[in-house]
Amino acid sequence: MEITGEQELTHNMRKDIDESEVIISEALAIREGLKMMARQGWPNIEVESDSQELTKIIVGELNVPLDVDVIVEDIRQQGELLDATFRYVRRTLNNEAHTITHWICGLEDEPRWFQTPPH
Repeated sequence: MEITGEQELTHNMRKDIDESEVIISEALAIREGLKMMARQGWPNIEVESDSQELTKIIVGELNVPLDVDVIVEDIRQQGELLDATFRYVRRTLNNEAHTITHWICGLEDEPRWFQTPPH
């Protein structure tokens, strides 16, 4: 079966949309996590993300795509208020992000940590 130019364009557009949705979802999770940390009164936090691309966007190593520019600006402002640092970690080391992501997607109630912030 031969792939037409239209099929290839559609496939490439779908891939771009899927990648964009992942970045947006990750950014929303980080923003909500920062809001939660602010409500808990936890300053000097370290934000770990398994999205290397988003981490580089947040710290200014990559240009901010238009579809996440407002969210990234919110993250940067909230991060500055919390004296937060941002770093990339492998997915297998990033359980807290998955907890927050499930909460954002409506799969769980707001996560609560009762003693010390998660590591």
